[in-house]
Amino acid sequence: ITADFLNRDINDIAETLIHEMTHLANHINNIKDCTQTQYHNKKFKIQAEKFGLVVDKMRDYAVTT
Repeated sequence: ITADFLNRDINDIAETLIHEMTHLANHINNIKDCTQTQYHNKKFKIQAEKFGLVVDKMRDYAVTT
């Protein structure tokens, strides 16, 4: 997160932090959560939902809300 994005709604900032924490948790546990083309996979979805994010499929990749 850069200062340029801190003027967003607090919920959007928190979502970004949790999203990135999901990647960190998976990395620590040696879980590959993105495809080779950097799209999120089901392993990302599983961990993100444990952290309370809602993950929807948009085309061929997951987005959080």
